[in-house]
Amino acid sequence: DGYTMMVDASSYAVNPSLYPRLPYDPDKAFRPVGVLARYPNVLVATAGFPASNVSDVLAMARQKPGSVAFASSGNGSAQHLAGVLFEQR
Repeated sequence: DGYTMMVDASSYAVNPSLYPRLPYDPDKAFRPVGVLARYPNVLVATAGFPASNVSDVLAMARQKPGSVAFASSGNGSAQHLAGVLFEQR
């Protein structure tokens, strides 16, 4: 019928900040219809990780800069941006 629906977690809102020349105008190309879900970000680590809480992670990162890394579901994802924000702060 000529209509397309898109389900997106965060990249649509983030892409204009990451990519200055998108092939579409994000303000005109799509119209929001509704929110399907909201979900929190959770910080987890393998059972063998020496830190057992956020304070311990911060102490480790300060004592040994560059020794703590994180993974996310992909560049520009909510998890990636939350990890970068955590690292910056």
